Amino acid sequence: MEINSKNETFDLSIVVVGRNDDHGIGFFDRMVACMEFNRKNLLQAGVNAEFIFVDWAYDPGKPLFAQLLRDKLPWWHTAIAVHPDWQERLKENPRLAFLEFFAKNVGIRRARSEFILATNCDIFFSKDLVRFLGRGKWLEDCLYRSVRIDLLSAVGIDKIDYGILERPESVSFVRYPCPPYYDHASGDMQFMSRKLWFQVGGYNERVRFSKIHKDSNLCACVELKHQVPLKLVGSVYHFDHEMSYNENRLPFGPRNETAPYGPDWDWEVSYENPPHWGLGDQEVQAFPGDPSVFWIDYPN
Repeated sequence: MEINSKNETFDLSIVVVGRNDDHGIGFFDRMVACMEFNRKNLLQAGVNAEFIFVDWAYDPGKPLFAQLLRDKLPWWHTAIAVHPDWQERLKENPRLAFLEFFAKNVGIRRARSEFILATNCDIFFSKDLVRFLGRGKWLEDCLYRSVRIDLLSAVGIDKIDYGILERPESVSFVRYPCPPYYDHASGDMQFMSRKLWFQVGGYNERVRFSKIHKDSNLCACVELKHQVPLKLVGSVYHFDHEMSYNENRLPFGPRNETAPYGPDWDWEVSYENPPHWGLGDQEVQAFPGDPSVFWIDYPN
């Protein structure tokens, strides 16, 4: 099944992922508010972006977020559900609850634009970042990154606007990426050309015992193996919530040995993924009973 059957064209593609267990309570509402905000501001800047959501390791007993998203945001461009058995097959650590970067690779692999931005569902783009994206003329051989500004959960997402986001009293913490890899909170904004994403091979799929640091590892691989420059552009905003790292620092051991996302590992290395990264060798079908959602089934 061809994802681009309508032959639509976009300036860039934005990839986000999730699952239908309402991670952090209110996940879906945060995602809707965030995506509406980003799309509105990008359109005002003249950017026609494809929005891609990958529903990974979904609970078959609950409605797909991919379906709910289409109901809530009829403009949503691409929704892909991945059979939950892929999560069980690919993970090498029974504690891992969600293989975030495998999911992002699925979306990156199937994006329709020549430039692809991987981010998270609760990341709001700043004015500076929107202006940068609106200018276009991005470099093919460059990894663009942003500063992350953490906002207090008490601020809330109701009627969010730049006036609220930019208030100094809204800020909990500012995460400044530092050279050489500019990796701090890097998974919240990594923007590259399609050519470079495919040259790198997406996020590391060789490491299957841990989820964390895959975003940092991408930064390191781009610098070490591909010798491509990294550049900071603008900032992004992130709201703390009760499941976020800032508010949920549980005793998982000195190297996160027992964490549902860990453990830590030595990520300052390059890697080479198999050629079928992002489940590239799997057929995309229509989800049973809902042709508006694409589906990657699990082979028998």
